[in-house]
Amino acid sequence: MSIEEILAGPEWRPHPRQEKFLATPAREVLFGGARGGGKTDCGIIWEGRPALEQKHSRFRGLVLRETADSLADWVDRANEIYSKTGARLIMTPTPRFVWPWGSKIFTGHLKDQRSIQKYIGREFQRILIEEMTQLEDPNLYMKLLGSCRSTIPGLDSRIAGTTNPGGPGHYWVKKRFVDPAPPMTLFRETGSPLTRIFIPSLVTDNPTLCDNDPAYVHYLDSLPDKLKKAWRYGDWSILEGSYFTEFSRRTHTIKPFDIPASWARYRAIDWGFYPDPCVCLWIAVSPDKSRRREVVYRERHWTRTVPEDVARDIQYISRDEQVVFTVADPSMWASKSGPSDAEKMMMAGLPLIKADNARVQGWTRMHEALQLRHDTRQGGEMVKISEAKIFETCVKLIEAIEIAQHDEHDPMDVAANKLDHWIDAYRYYCMSRASKGKIKDIVPDIFSLKAMRYRKENNYGR
Repeated sequence: MSIEEILAGPEWRPHPRQEKFLATPAREVLFGGARGGGKTDCGIIWEGRPALEQKHSRFRGLVLRETADSLADWVDRANEIYSKTGARLIMTPTPRFVWPWGSKIFTGHLKDQRSIQKYIGREFQRILIEEMTQLEDPNLYMKLLGSCRSTIPGLDSRIAGTTNPGGPGHYWVKKRFVDPAPPMTLFRETGSPLTRIFIPSLVTDNPTLCDNDPAYVHYLDSLPDKLKKAWRYGDWSILEGSYFTEFSRRTHTIKPFDIPASWARYRAIDWGFYPDPCVCLWIAVSPDKSRRREVVYRERHWTRTVPEDVARDIQYISRDEQVVFTVADPSMWASKSGPSDAEKMMMAGLPLIKADNARVQGWTRMHEALQLRHDTRQGGEMVKISEAKIFETCVKLIEAIEIAQHDEHDPMDVAANKLDHWIDAYRYYCMSRASKGKIKDIVPDIFSLKAMRYRKENNYGR
């Protein structure tokens, strides 16, 4: 009896692309390429088939996920399926599934290299790597491939990966599975008996999700162009070159003008001392919701300047302005002894809010801010506009956006460069505005023992 027969009903039924994945004879398989294609459930079925259908007492499977949290989610879902086939979930030392006849599936996560290394050299007839592009080192994949072998008559060995474009392993996965042959084509390298195949799966190949959660499809369609191509259509080629391809000086930069008093003002800080600078951006937001504008109207940076002096400079520069809040680099809250850099700034009179440092999500917010939209001018002319504008005088931020490139180790991230502090500050602002309404001022613990000792030593309050 197959897993599909046991699970026949509303729980799970394979769709055509999933059937292709389950039926392929390839030694190495890459399945997916876009979000929502039904990769997780299909991987669970693929991994567990030898345990149920062939009931090999010596069958050993291995599943690797990106993080411990995502592994826990996978284990929960797998347990819903495997428990119907007689499997027992054992949680220690790491989660594993054991069937009454001896078949076993072990699990680990990619963020803990020790979790992977302990499986290298052992024999596994099925290895499943969820989110394969999170595996940064291709040599580690080759070692896992060496552990994918079988000494069991009638049971071959296979390794499969499910993933979306992006992640630190994007380029080597693309080179190994996507570039050599058209999708759905079985191929092998010259002189090698090992076969590979790339089976793409889009959200539209998973009608169960489309029918039950049409809002998710709408979410994918609403993403900025580059992310939509990667996550909605599984395009592996767009994560190369300039990161903010929608940015242009003609569209996004403007000559300085007097900011109306009715506009709300914000600041964003990325911390540095030397050689990295401390950067502060000033942003003004128009109150007109029907024609919203967000303008970066000032930038400043400091090197070899202590937090208290930076705070005083910022306050002096903003002396005639009412600033709603200042969002700041979360690393400023780190402290081994004495007040943190954030506490020093706040004790010098500059209130701060800790920024959300989610990088990829933050760059997505920047894409959304810079996104071009169609607008009709008087006379019926269609033009492209953007809500985000930058004063031409903010030369460092403009250059930072223009030179930003994809990180070769993680194409969804921005590669480090000499001006990335400017776009980091802008990212903090974009993330703070994305969660507006949830923002709360972070009040410094100015009455802590270390803070009082610091004020006494530095004559604060005298």
